[in-house]
Amino acid sequence: MRRCGFDSFGPDAPLDAGDVEAALARWPEVYQSAADDRTPIWTKRHA
Repeated sequence: MRRCGFDSFGPDAPLDAGDVEAALARWPEVYQSAADDRTPIWTKRHA
């Protein structure tokens, strides 16, 4: 959600900030291009 334009969302129950950060950091590579200019993993693979 962080990379596709969402800046907020309303979960049904409160979330632990540490759990959220851990989930968002779980996979450091990205699959698609976005406005943040990170290099997609498939581009690195075929370089």
